[in-house]
Amino acid sequence: MLTGKVPFMADSPVGVTLKHIQTPPLPPSQLNNDIPPAIEEVMLKALAKAPEERFQEAQSFAFAYKMALIQKRTRDLGEEALACVFSGDNEISYSQGTQQQTDNTMAAIEQITTQLNIPSTKPQLFPLERDNDSFIPYTAEMFKKKKRFNPLYSILLALVVALCITLPLFFIWNIQPAPRPRPRPTPHNIVHINATATEIAHLHAQSTLAAQARIQTTTEITAAVGAGKILYYDDLNRRSAGWINDGSQCYFTPQGYHVHASLAHAVAWCYSNQQSFTNVVISAQVQMLYGDFCGVIFRLSPYSKSFYALEMNSFGAYRLQRARGNDPARWLTLIDWTYTGALQQNYRQLNTLLIVTKGSHFQVYVNQQLTVSAFTDSTYQAGLVGFLVGGDNNYGTEAIFKHLAIFKKQTD
Repeated sequence: MLTGKVPFMADSPVGVTLKHIQTPPLPPSQLNNDIPPAIEEVMLKALAKAPEERFQEAQSFAFAYKMALIQKRTRDLGEEALACVFSGDNEISYSQGTQQQTDNTMAAIEQITTQLNIPSTKPQLFPLERDNDSFIPYTAEMFKKKKRFNPLYSILLALVVALCITLPLFFIWNIQPAPRPRPRPTPHNIVHINATATEIAHLHAQSTLAAQARIQTTTEITAAVGAGKILYYDDLNRRSAGWINDGSQCYFTPQGYHVHASLAHAVAWCYSNQQSFTNVVISAQVQMLYGDFCGVIFRLSPYSKSFYALEMNSFGAYRLQRARGNDPARWLTLIDWTYTGALQQNYRQLNTLLIVTKGSHFQVYVNQQLTVSAFTDSTYQAGLVGFLVGGDNNYGTEAIFKHLAIFKKQTD
């Protein structure tokens, strides 16, 4: 406040802190030449780096500041006025306390200044006395003049706003016409309503049977495999909820759901997290575009990366594996590569894989032909459904999957 600047400035708070610790402050008189040496000495002591070199109490700081002000005023008055301060009626008794001496001295200075009619050549930069309750100039007055806001004003304002909102709504509600009484249904109406509900239920059942028949026709499922109530169906030719769709490894096109492994000696799989299945009939159409093998995975647990995989290649062979973890080298082959004439060989050929699961018993159909009549493994009991591609091809592997249908397995 006396110099118009802070003691230390830097580009960051850390820099300011370091200057507070290491750099001595500039003498205030270099920033404001109106600051007398006595005041400057008090300021530098208050800014001392070592705590023991500063004022230990606020009272001692205030006393030193007042003494510096007395020294400044007495020098401004001159030797004649100074002699008047300590003579005659203004003599100071040294038996008085230090604070009383300071107050009497300052009062004597003010009286001599008035008697000698000494004009003030410079504006008073350092107030000698303000309010006895506050040493900092003007602070006490600002708080004393500040008026408190009456909370009753807030309550009245809230009531006015509430009335402005509720009164229009009240009038609008009263203006609305009363609802017309609904006619009681006659026996004729009751019969008509019941007939309509029956027709709706019949139409719903017909549409369900038609949809199921369409799916069975599309996926070439017959009643011989024990396919019961449909649990899930998706054409997979557009984005579907639950399926991974990252645009690279797993993505949708109008042709179907693409699964892509971009590296050699790698396996990639994609799945839907919508529903877990146990005893079901799973059917899907597969079209390999390039690479080594692709297939359907079932009873998948994404957290442990465990599942069964029915795989096929472009040479007309299939394989059944039990997977756990990311390393295919550690997967257990349950049925090694086995040739079957039921598979359509070469790339871009459409094949339908069908898996029947009931407890620990499995059956496999390829293009409606029974390929694995019975196989047993009880390691995984339930899980999600998805698709898989992989191999050693330097260009990676990619396949398209579509018309995924999952039916409840009927009991024998």
